[in-house]
Amino acid sequence: MTTHVKNSTMRVQRTYLGKNQEDVKDLEVHIFETQPAQVNITLGQTIPIRPYETVRVSVSITMPCYKEEVEHKVDEVYTLTFEKLQQIVINMTQSFK
Repeated sequence: MTTHVKNSTMRVQRTYLGKNQEDVKDLEVHIFETQPAQVNITLGQTIPIRPYETVRVSVSITMPCYKEEVEHKVDEVYTLTFEKLQQIVINMTQSFK
């Protein structure tokens, strides 16, 4: 499958635990020849922070792909989502100590 690539700039602003952070990145954006399929994985974890208090963290990633790539992309998106969730959980757990 051939995808065309277009250079673009993305600006992302996040607020996490009351702190604002902004990132600017140059990206290669893939332009699809046909209507892409979408692979979406959502994972979550509940973190105990104090007795009788918990925080729920969810990460959802959607990735477009050609329909012929869906089976491979499911594994890729799952791995990406799982690793991101674990990273967030570790950071949050450390911030509650």
